[in-house]
Amino acid sequence: MDVTFEFDGPLESAAGGRLTREVRAGTTVRDALAAAADGNDGLHDLLFRSNGAVRPHLLVSVDGEAVDQPGEEQVGERVTVAPGLGC
Repeated sequence: MDVTFEFDGPLESAAGGRLTREVRAGTTVRDALAAAADGNDGLHDLLFRSNGAVRPHLLVSVDGEAVDQPGEEQVGERVTVAPGLGC
């Protein structure tokens, strides 16, 4: 399935704009974000901690619904990522 990633703020600059990646159905949001950042170390470093966890200050939504556990919830057609307020 194709997933469109939209990034706000400094994440948008690092990503180079909107991205589309193909992932398998049932892929977690965390793994889909890793696919979006594949080959882009700057974006990867903004999205993930050194232990591979999604940075907790990021606001992630899938198809307009907030995601609390990116490592557990499944991806949809559109993933939006924005820095939290004050970040």
